[in-house]
Amino acid sequence: MTILRIPQAAPVQQSTIRATEAACGIRKRLLFCGNGPRFGMSQSLVYLEGRRFCVVFVKVLDTTEGKVQLRCLRGRADVRGGRLDVVTGGGAVFSVPSSAHGSIQPNDGTALLKDAEYFALVRVDDTMDFVSPDDMD
Repeated sequence: MTILRIPQAAPVQQSTIRATEAACGIRKRLLFCGNGPRFGMSQSLVYLEGRRFCVVFVKVLDTTEGKVQLRCLRGRADVRGGRLDVVTGGGAVFSVPSSAHGSIQPNDGTALLKDAEYFALVRVDDTMDFVSPDDMD
């Protein structure tokens, strides 16, 4: 009889899980922002082509208290050569990093997502500051 030992995955901090769930109202579906493809998710993104899409930028402010700051970018999904771009009404283009493809989910009714059909969570660096469109040149 052969016994197989399966290595355990590295533990995910509970505070990170609470922060993500509290920010987006998603329960038990997301473990970490930008965790890459999970559980056999198809690499094909063709189903997103032309769909209303929301990129939710997540900045973790305090992991112990579960505080996060969110900023949304809304537009239409444009899939070319395995890349996912979101094109806003004003013509701005944001390429969703492949590390965030695993967090793509259909809209779950959270008010933050508005009329988007799908969304992805993109974790940003703690040192990055969010600005409003009015503050930009």
